Amino acid sequence: MTVEQRKEALIRTIVESVECFQKETGVKVEDIRFVRYEDKFPKKDPMKMWSVYVDISINK
Repeated sequence: MTVEQRKEALIRTIVESVECFQKETGVKVEDIRFVRYEDKFPKKDPMKMWSVYVDISINK
């Protein structure tokens, strides 16, 4: 599996989990943002460059 395929699989998993959360709780998720690890934490270990920081906004 290529890095791009792993990233796509991770995004699909997160989106599916959020959709399930919305159905089960009735809470609407307004926004999901994916930020590359090095953009969020630029001074950290470069080996973590493919980690994903997820920011989810929930409207209560």
